[in-house]
Amino acid sequence: MSYPLRTRGWHDVYVGIFTGALAFNLLEDQSVWVKLEDDPAFSFISTTRPVDAARNREAGPRIQDVYWKTADLTGQMISFRQPRRKVVSDDQSHENRCSRLYVAYIKLIPLTEDEAESL
Repeated sequence: MSYPLRTRGWHDVYVGIFTGALAFNLLEDQSVWVKLEDDPAFSFISTTRPVDAARNREAGPRIQDVYWKTADLTGQMISFRQPRRKVVSDDQSHENRCSRLYVAYIKLIPLTEDEAESL
């Protein structure tokens, strides 16, 4: 899935990842592949699992703000891909399953002129 960023200049880029409303989502890290249009390859970002989620009901659903990178976003699109993993044994037919992931938002924080120049 790709989205136009419709902004200009240097920004810090964060991805808001929803940890999910179901208990099994709270027990595993969630990850996604992400790239800008002119990046040569995808980058891998992930959440950290809530502390003791199996025992702490208050750890429940939430959104983690994950810093990805600082970049010039002029004319850029951002793309996401779900990681896949093997879910059958080697002696069976090959089958993959996508990881569970919910992107809640893309947050862009503009850099000041001085910050951009220092890069």
